[in-house]
Parts: sequence; C-alpha cells; structure tokens
Amino acid sequence: MLNSLPFVRSAPNCTIEEATSMLQVYSFDMLIADSMAQQALGHIVRSATERGVKCLALLRDTSRKSITHAAAFAVDGFILECTLNLRTLSDALLRMGRGEVPLPPEIAKEMLAALRSEDKAPVYAPFMLTPREHEVLQLLSAGLTNKQIARHLQISDHGAKRHVANVLAKMNCPNRTHAAAYALQHGLLGST
Repeated sequence: MLNSLPFVRSAPNCTIEEATSMLQVYSFDMLIADSMAQQALGHIVRSATERGVKCLALLRDTSRKSITHAAAFAVDGFILECTLNLRTLSDALLRMGRGEVPLPPEIAKEMLAALRSEDKAPVYAPFMLTPREHEVLQLLSAGLTNKQIARHLQISDHGAKRHVANVLAKMNCPNRTHAAAYALQHGLLGST
C-alpha cells in the first residue's frame, strides 16, 4: 500500500532490529510500528523520536489495554488494522505530515469511555500549568494543530506554538501524543 502512494519515496518493510539500524544510517520522515511488539515498540519509537521521525502506531484492536499500551509510547498517531486501506493510510500519513494526530473514532470513543469510568476525583497537574496552558493541553489532547489552537483561542500561530512548547516542557513530554496520553491517564483533562 505504501509504495502505491504518490508522496511516499521509500517504504522498507523490516524487523525492529533492522528498523533501528536503518534509522541510524538513513533519514526517514515517518515510521509505522506494530503496537503488538510490546517492548520493542518502546525501543524503536524512542530511537525514531530522538531522530525527529514521526511514529504511527498500528493497533490490532480497540481494547482499553491495547490503546493504553500504545498511548504510553511517544507515538504521533494511531491507525486501526481492521480499517487499514489505501485511503485510511494515506489520510493518516498526510495528517501527521501537517502536524495533526490521526486518531480513529473507535479509539477516541474508548479513551472517552475510560475517562468516564474513572470514579476518582480529577488529579491536578503538578506541573504548574497556567489556566491558558491547561486550556492548550485540553485542545492539543483533542488533536488540534497549533494553527487550530490559535484560531480557537484567538491568538497568533506563534503564541499557540509557544504555549504548546511550554506545556510539553513543563510536563517533560517529548511530543503532543505523549502529553495527551499522560493527561488522559492521570485525569488532567477534566479540571480547569
């Protein structure tokens, strides 16, 4: 499928070990990783993230365990194996290229269900986020780009980028997906 997309120049299919070696030698924009490779996924995603490569996690199902496992890694988006076709793959890759977070509706529904099922009080961030930064965290967790955040908050694109960078720095998260996953897991999205 990848080789039939006009914007894909190279699409090697390889093992985790081969991918790790290739990342050290060649320059890639994106990596698609099977989320079932539990421990290996963390290693390859860390290696890719260190080199500025965006990572798309391929999920086999929408179980809470599967989603929580994949979200724990610093991936930049998700795609479901059961919905994988040329159109969905192309859409996910193009969205990641624009800085968006591809998140199939089935995964979003499961994440919302997980939030609703928690019976404990929300935990407040120990990160000293300002009210504006907390608002930015909620918007980036909803998958909005910097430009969309800027429009929503009626601020400049540069201002939105600065707020996102501050949130990531304060939360010590390497990317937006990791920050969103952490916020979701720790109940940070429901409080203001």
